[in-house]
Amino acid sequence: MTFSEIVHKLLLRIPPETAHSIAKFVMKHRKLAPGRYETYKGKTKLFDVDLPNPFGIAAGFDKYAELHDIVQDYGFGWIETYQ
Repeated sequence: MTFSEIVHKLLLRIPPETAHSIAKFVMKHRKLAPGRYETYKGKTKLFDVDLPNPFGIAAGFDKYAELHDIVQDYGFGWIETYQ
């Protein structure tokens, strides 16, 4: 079993709010970042905006936009924020 599989199983066994806090802490401190990700087809176009991939983070995960400059290091192509 890989390290990622072990961490995934552990995160599924703890309360959701705790898992959320751990995930944000890890991302804020730039730990375990796998790097940028592009799909095999290349960029994704959404409303005439080129995105590296279709995977994003919803505003509820990062409602205070603390991770807006970090999400691409974790393979996400976009982040939704409140205005």
